[in-house]
Formats: sequence, C-alpha cells, structure tokens
Amino acid sequence: MKKNTTPNENLPIDGSNKNEKYMWLNNTDLQISPEIQRKLEPIRVAEIQDKFDPLVANPVKVSYRDGKYFIFEGMHTRTALCGLNKTDNFPIFCRVYFGLTKEDEARLFATQFGISKPVPMAYKLRALAVAKDTDVLDFLDITRSNGFTITLGGHSAQNGNIAATVTAFKVYGALGGKEYGRMLKILHKTWAGENWSVSKAMLAGMARFMRMYEFSSASFVKAFREVTYDEINAEADRFAGMSMDGAYATALAEIYDRKNPNSLKGIA
Repeated sequence: MKKNTTPNENLPIDGSNKNEKYMWLNNTDLQISPEIQRKLEPIRVAEIQDKFDPLVANPVKVSYRDGKYFIFEGMHTRTALCGLNKTDNFPIFCRVYFGLTKEDEARLFATQFGISKPVPMAYKLRALAVAKDTDVLDFLDITRSNGFTITLGGHSAQNGNIAATVTAFKVYGALGGKEYGRMLKILHKTWAGENWSVSKAMLAGMARFMRMYEFSSASFVKAFREVTYDEINAEADRFAGMSMDGAYATALAEIYDRKNPNSLKGIA
C-alpha cells in the first residue's frame, strides 16, 4: 500500500490554521513518545474496536517533529485500528500539527479534553514534567532534595520512593513548597524513608496534622522514631468515623501529645 504523507488540501479544515492539517498517514509512519503517554489499556482498546464507527471517530492527533510523526492523542484508537485491520500497514486519518516541540506535545496530552478518556493524574504529572511545568518541576526538586525518589506514571514499593504520587502533589499544593519540604524532611529523619511513612494515608494525615498544629520538628522526630506503622494505624482506627486524613492527623496528634505533654499548639 502506498504511503500518503502529504496533506490532503481538499479536506475542509473548520477552525484549523496553517500549522495543522488533516492527513492520511500510514500506520507504520506513526511513532509514540512513551514518556508522554498513559499505559496502554487492553480493555479500552477492545471497547473502541467493538464500537468503532469511522463516521464519528476522532482523528488521531499527531505532531510532525524532526521529520517524524508522533502521536500525542489517540494511541488507543491507533492500536484498536491495528486489530481491526489485522495488519500494521494501513492508512489512518490524522490531524497533524506542525511546529510543536516535545514539551508542547506533552502539555497538550496532559490537558486534552473532549470525549476522549481523561488522562489519569499520575500520567498527567509525568507529561507536565516533560513539558517543564514549573510547579511540577518544583515539586519533583523538593521531593528529591529531601531524600525521596518519585516515579511519575509508575509505582515502586522500595524504601525511599513515594508511590502515592498524586497524593504527594496534592499535599505540595495544599502546604506550599516550603512546608511540603519540611514535612518530607521530618518523615525522612523519623523513619529513614520507609515506604509506609509516605503512603497515601500518612502523607494526607501528616499534611493535615501540619495544618492543624504548631510543633517542633526535632520533638516530632524524637517522639516518633520508635513508633511503628501498626501503632499509628491502630490509633487511627479509634477515629474511624473521620475522613482518612482526619483520622491519621488526630492519631499523630494523640501520640505526639503523649510523648510531649502540653506542647502541641493548635493553629487558629
């Protein structure tokens, strides 16, 4: 099959501009930037194949960069079409953008809307890091400078790695960079990066604890150094009627107060 890699000038391009064109491209010419894509979901591919209608399907969005065509939206559609065509050699209707950088592609992927499936937050953060988003880069820098690693778009249960990426970023936004860094420093000094100390529950609970009370970082480390996750979890279970972050924040406050009587000050 002959590859068509030139714009189809006869197609109406309502709302487009000189930097984008609709084109028929051969599937074998399309590439993926894995660092700005979500994980391929076979179930979603099967759903697209089952319901595929070429009259209503959205064009695959592609960036022409460095002499190559990179998909930044429509990876699942492309994979579904491979299955329907039972070959890799077939044409795909694409909306092609010219003049985009890799950072532009990442930002467009992270902020895509419409009827496509929303991008999970973990993959959105990874794409925004590629796009050099200042908040995401600051979040990553603070995390790493306080003894922790973080894997965007993936998970690791190793000590020293924060697997609860989305929760950590929400905490960064709620506390601000300075207090987020202080929190991670406290957690690392107390439990030496054990993975449970930066679980979703602990990150959310510690963040709320910091918003509720004034306390000494050194006193916290001293009070909790020998306290285990099982003890904190058992204490949190006493407040099961609260939200998760509320229960863990209250548990931390109760333990801290027992170790440092009358030293915890509430923030008005």
